Amino acid sequence: MRRLPDDAELRFIRTVATGTVHLIITPRERATDTTPAVSIATGLTAWASGARPVITRCGAHTQPVITTRWEYVSEFDDDDLCRACYRTLAPADQHRAFEHAQAAA
Repeated sequence: MRRLPDDAELRFIRTVATGTVHLIITPRERATDTTPAVSIATGLTAWASGARPVITRCGAHTQPVITTRWEYVSEFDDDDLCRACYRTLAPADQHRAFEHAQAAA
């Protein structure tokens, strides 16, 4: 298993229906883009918008357009992290999946 590049940024995206939070790895210059990305959609809406799919570490396909099915998050409980996404990280990178704010109790 290969380590993540030094400039890689972990982003977190939640499946609204289940609450599971998936990992997306992006180059740092894309991750710091200030364009608001509140949520993501799938299907015809995504196709019509011309958006390219975003694939999570576990292989779930999402689309970066507004919907209620997916949402980018920066704060969540560790128990909500997708275990399959976590297992795709090299052991030396796994700690990075937990470098996020915890959801308020």
